[in-house]
Amino acid sequence: MFGYPDAFVNGNMFSSLFQSGVILRLSDDDRAACASRYGAQPFEPMPGRPMREYVVLPDKIVRSAEFAAWLGRGIGMRQACRRSVVAHGRGWQR
Repeated sequence: MFGYPDAFVNGNMFSSLFQSGVILRLSDDDRAACASRYGAQPFEPMPGRPMREYVVLPDKIVRSAEFAAWLGRGIGMRQACRRSVVAHGRGWQR
């Protein structure tokens, strides 16, 4: 995205690099937990234009053993969204 490397599950992006940070798509609960515990900020590629569901992970997460667990939450969120769309008969199928 925006010329930086991305990570996808079932064709849906769940993480990316952007400038000097790592962004991650999380559920509402996980975004709130990440923000309260670590000070994660909403991802805004342009000021005033946030991308819902994405946060910029603080360096203290990226450089810790917890990084893999947070990536797992992002992957799980994307897999859950895909199951929901297919279960409700909306969207496209590959």
